[in-house]
Amino acid sequence: MKYFCNPINVNYPCHIRKTPSGENARVLRSAADASMILYEGRYYVFATGISGVLVSDDLVSWERRPLPAEVPAHMTAPDARVLNGYVYLCASGRGPECDRFRTRDVLNGPYERIEGTFDYWDPNLFADEDGRVYFYWGSSNVTPIWGVELDPETMRPMGERTALMSSHPDEIGYERFGENNSRTPKTPEEGERLYAALLKERGQKEEEIPPYERATGKATLRDMPYIEGVWVDKFGGKYYLQYAAPGTEFNVYSDAVYVSDKPLGPYRLAENNPFSYKPGGYFPSAGHGSTMRDIHGNLWHMSTMRISVNDLFERRVGLWPAGVDADGELYCNQRYGDWPVSVSGAAEDPWRGPAWMLLSSGKTAAASSFDAGKSGRGKRADLVAGRRRIPGGMAEGGPGRGVRRARGADQFRGR
Repeated sequence: MKYFCNPINVNYPCHIRKTPSGENARVLRSAADASMILYEGRYYVFATGISGVLVSDDLVSWERRPLPAEVPAHMTAPDARVLNGYVYLCASGRGPECDRFRTRDVLNGPYERIEGTFDYWDPNLFADEDGRVYFYWGSSNVTPIWGVELDPETMRPMGERTALMSSHPDEIGYERFGENNSRTPKTPEEGERLYAALLKERGQKEEEIPPYERATGKATLRDMPYIEGVWVDKFGGKYYLQYAAPGTEFNVYSDAVYVSDKPLGPYRLAENNPFSYKPGGYFPSAGHGSTMRDIHGNLWHMSTMRISVNDLFERRVGLWPAGVDADGELYCNQRYGDWPVSVSGAAEDPWRGPAWMLLSSGKTAAASSFDAGKSGRGKRADLVAGRRRIPGGMAEGGPGRGVRRARGADQFRGR
């Protein structure tokens, strides 16, 4: 049996971030937006900030390795997928068309360049069982997640793009912006007023700002969420469009999922949402990731975890046991997200509990204060108030075996 703790233990690269003026440089180690694949018996992870690729033979021990010179050294939100014996790789870009690369040897190459035909952000390639290929992308607080079918030989679009889903923060609570989803979206009229005030303060005119930047600026002032990080899988004949919201800098950054009978929709919101969600603990957040079956058939979900100490976008990468339940709902086991995760090298139960527990297991716990009627057994309200023994290190009525249900539709709706 082997074990790992999240975030995964890897030599995260150092980065230097500067303000536009070049002052106040900040040094941080970071990686995010992971794309994880299994290829010829080994696991590979491409991610923002890695400057190479992570390689593992067991999902426990990871090594950062460089990529051949023909591949860009720095990639933002890269996407990797296996298709017809090749690994296809692309990354985000705005302005010039985004090229793709493919190879049969990830570490040594060579990589064949496939000329791009349009630009995109947060890309994802999906190959269906019938040989047809689809492409998804999107990262914005204004525009939706898009999808289009590609020619599997040329990787050129076949037809027009289709809008697949967009944000609904007035209805879906986990899409709301802010720490703990605390910001209720402002009205479009309020966004216009705030934007006009901002331009006046800066001495700018609205017609001087490009249309898309105007739209995103107003949406940001309204506290509209970012919908991004799309990843599509197929389970049991259905298509699972996974996406991240509301923003990578928040503790509630999470992955939710829409489901459809067709690769380009229409998609409906799944009941168990967000399916990847870790708002607290030592390292919070679990959004913008990828889902993969390992060599033993176990499902895993890799996602972004937040630090945000030295820099707002200081992040790490986490890996979670995942699965699809009897009702067809995608889920992650993040009940004990800070505990060691066991990897046996065989088929495993995604809902297995942690093999290691806290050193405080079975010890006496104390609280300095408590709500009326919740003192444990009538202990006095002083510095040792609420003192009680906790069997096995777990509080009574702890997390059950079932998955979260309808987090967006019921628990968080309207909050």
